[in-house]
Amino acid sequence: MAGGWPERIVVVGGGTAGWLAAMMLSEVAGRKAPGTSVTVVESSKIPVIGVGEGSTAVFRQMLRRFGLDEEEFLRETGATIKFGIRHRDWRRLGHHYDGPIDDPHLVAPGCRWTATPSRRGSRCRRRTFSST
Repeated sequence: MAGGWPERIVVVGGGTAGWLAAMMLSEVAGRKAPGTSVTVVESSKIPVIGVGEGSTAVFRQMLRRFGLDEEEFLRETGATIKFGIRHRDWRRLGHHYDGPIDDPHLVAPGCRWTATPSRRGSRCRRRTFSST
């Protein structure tokens, strides 16, 4: 152990949590104990679930920290930016509630936001809510 860090770190389980944990551990180990290896062990028998996972604006900060280009990441992974969730029949049949996930200025900085989504006058490409 160099400076309290092990020479090898193994993350058991992949998926979003496993790979993000490995990236964070690798980044910190690189500063505190260069040469530390980080390995992710995934099962070849467990398929990708593809549950439509989401994250918050903090994920944008993580991409920047790891030097990953956000547009390239979205394109290569087929990801989309989700601004909120539409809850159908929220209080009664026919009523819906659009609940924001995050502060839209953190999710898509530089956009002009209005109280009601409008397609005209916006510099943002997407301003819709996903259905559940």
